[in-house]
Amino acid sequence: MPGMKVKKISILSIFMVTVLPLGSVAWGQKKVSYDGYVSSGLEYLHRKVYGEGYYKGKLKFKIDLSKDLRGVLDFRGESADREIELKGAYVRFSYVPHLRVKVGQIKKRFGLEELIAKEKLSTIQESLINRYLAPFGYVVRGLGIELSRVYKKKNPYSFNLGIFYNESHQSFLLGRVARYNLWGFYQIGVDGIYRRCIDGGNRDFYAFSLDLTRQVKAFHWEGEVFYGQDPVESDYRRLCNKDEEVSFLGVRSLVLHHWDTHRHVIQGVEPLFLFSFLAPDVDTMKTHRFQFLVGLNLYFHPKVRFRINGDLILTNTQYNPDEYAMTQSRA
Repeated sequence: MPGMKVKKISILSIFMVTVLPLGSVAWGQKKVSYDGYVSSGLEYLHRKVYGEGYYKGKLKFKIDLSKDLRGVLDFRGESADREIELKGAYVRFSYVPHLRVKVGQIKKRFGLEELIAKEKLSTIQESLINRYLAPFGYVVRGLGIELSRVYKKKNPYSFNLGIFYNESHQSFLLGRVARYNLWGFYQIGVDGIYRRCIDGGNRDFYAFSLDLTRQVKAFHWEGEVFYGQDPVESDYRRLCNKDEEVSFLGVRSLVLHHWDTHRHVIQGVEPLFLFSFLAPDVDTMKTHRFQFLVGLNLYFHPKVRFRINGDLILTNTQYNPDEYAMTQSRA
């Protein structure tokens, strides 16, 4: 990029994930199954002399009360907190074919990264865009109810519609519609989320995203565009007597290729590249952030992998837009 000034950095990371095998046990008429994962790794932050080791785990219980009624308890723990947390708890109803209803503490599924479990992501952490959206309440769990339709080949579309509420008197309305196997794409989806705040007067915020997914055999590409309002910065400017809403723009693109090696030890190799662009305020597009993430996943088993990520994040300021700092860069 013309005018970009970046200091040289050399980074390396090691990360390993083990997913526990699915199990089940019958108690009376109820069937209880479980799954989860354990992981450990090392992380090096830019400008830090020493790295940090960490570990985390998940244990999820699924209680099938009947073929159409399931209860789920999702427990998490990690070295940073040194405690076990009940991350999610909900009941799922599926009395109508292809339709599901979840009630309880569930995910707000806004964007492609929220459609799957975190441990199943190709990268170690979520993208820059997802981390940016989390403080707004757009991509975190909450108490709510969600209606969703599961994709089937005969009817190649899916949707989900959710309503959420939290202790801060904020309500959310979330929706997604996706079409499959259209125009050469595996999936084309549109998401929208609406947030209403009651405290301090009625304040309404929204965000949208458009995503495309291309999948041909072992090749996978996905791209997303995000646009919406930043409720945190908007409220801050309101306190400064600036009656204006701050809108953001984000772009995310992930490409990877998986090779089956058919070896005894390393059974699969999966290189990947993630690019993200974020403009926190579209009125000052010169101030923005770039994310360049290069990774390699080595599979010892379909449920055991060793991951290496180098995550470079470049940030500039409105006072010196041609010089970038490596804030939040890690490996």
